[in-house]
Amino acid sequence: MQTLRPTAERLGLVPHVWTDCFEVGGIYDSGGTLSRGLTRSEMQEQLPGCALPRDVTELGWYRLGGRESAEQAAGRAESCAARLRALAASCAERPTGTVALLSHHDFLSLLLRALLLTRGGGGFPHANTGMTCVDVGLDGRCAVVFQNFSGHLRGGRAAAEGGAPPGPAQTPGAPRL
Repeated sequence: MQTLRPTAERLGLVPHVWTDCFEVGGIYDSGGTLSRGLTRSEMQEQLPGCALPRDVTELGWYRLGGRESAEQAAGRAESCAARLRALAASCAERPTGTVALLSHHDFLSLLLRALLLTRGGGGFPHANTGMTCVDVGLDGRCAVVFQNFSGHLRGGRAAAEGGAPPGPAQTPGAPRL
């Protein structure tokens, strides 16, 4: 949330919190302490004006009783990929916009596997703050435009404001998710 706030404010966007896009393993303490994550009030304080789902309450949002299994994380990534495909399909009449999904390395790797329908093998590496862009077509097919771009780290503000890294042209009429 702290990472997203400056971008949301600068662009005048209303961030939508997806509680299923957290790092693999979840929120747990190896000492056995249970954490439910940020509360609704804490999220609203950290990211004013954000849209929160109903599962974010004053008791927190994390519902697992401990560490998430690899199978649970993979299933969560599959669900998130299905949600992104549904968003793209809903743009059939009037394709618009971009979805910026801010998450963590291991989850993003699983999400890319789910979107690109790859099984097994290695993951998709991401540098700290690396960006990956995937076009999700109206039919649900996905194409990587660029992966693990981190040029904004090398050139400071000038590089960050220089636009997106080069990549193939977007399919006309296809939303970029």
